[in-house]
Amino acid sequence: MADLKGCIFLIAILLLTSTASAAVLTNFNGTASIGETPKEINFIVENTTNTKQPFSINVNFPAKTNIAAPKWIEAGAKETITVTIYPEETLEGQTYRGTVSAELGGNKAEKEVTLIFSKINACTVSAETYQNNDAIKAAFKNNSFKSKTVYLEKINNVPDNWTFGKKSFVLGPYEEREFDLEITKGSSFSGEAELVYNCLNSEIKNTVQIEHKEEGYFTGFAILSQNQNKGEELPMIIDIFLAIIAAILLIAFIARLVRVYNPQTKIEVKK
Repeated sequence: MADLKGCIFLIAILLLTSTASAAVLTNFNGTASIGETPKEINFIVENTTNTKQPFSINVNFPAKTNIAAPKWIEAGAKETITVTIYPEETLEGQTYRGTVSAELGGNKAEKEVTLIFSKINACTVSAETYQNNDAIKAAFKNNSFKSKTVYLEKINNVPDNWTFGKKSFVLGPYEEREFDLEITKGSSFSGEAELVYNCLNSEIKNTVQIEHKEEGYFTGFAILSQNQNKGEELPMIIDIFLAIIAAILLIAFIARLVRVYNPQTKIEVKK
């Protein structure tokens, strides 16, 4: 009987040790410095049991957050939890204490976090420039909760007779937007141009492959054929050109015939 009780007690201990979860939050020093752009902080949660466990996490921060975390953690596994903090203007220059609470298989763990919201105003804009048909476009992304203004400062590696307007581009908080650049193209150019933008006295440099042919003698003919397929454009232009030349020669020939068959009569008047 005693042996049976001992076996039951041993089985109960084994069951408890196999299901007891430890929600351990590691890999974070407890302090986060946040500027004007979103800040990610990461934790590692470990399931120290030999069974799959449900997981949940909650944060108590003064700012808006987004949490990327699994709902289950496999036995003996570690998972990285990412909390993204979105700063706001009202939090600038302040320090707060927040908490991160995690629950793994019914067992809880809590970690205190010090949040330092710094007052910063820097260039937080990324840019991408590209050519679309004959237009040159710029796509900007503002990663800050503050509005930003970007200027096109200069274009390098293009002919001297290319000009551009000193246009400014205003981006709202966290805004992504595309603009047409006001560039007046002169001479033909095929190559890589460098565009330099200014954002709060910081330079943003983009390179873009540009193909441009200066409008010349055949511009009018090209316009006439713009609705044709590419393979039909050149023959049509040549046909139009030859037709015009033939018309000019025909007019000259007719004028010469008129002069031959209708000579001028010279009349002398005697006094």
